[in-house]
Amino acid sequence: MSRLTFQLEDHFRFLAEQGDGLLARALYRFLSGFFAFVGDVLHACTNGLRSL
Repeated sequence: MSRLTFQLEDHFRFLAEQGDGLLARALYRFLSGFFAFVGDVLHACTNGLRSL
């Protein structure tokens, strides 16, 4: 699953680099943060949640 998120992130990074608009860059930043969050959640689920 994490490989899929990395592939999607690369795809959106490519789209953001191709687009000259501010919207493309803002969308990439939002999606990059979203994919980082999903990656953290997947990592926590596979390794077990540690108590604080």
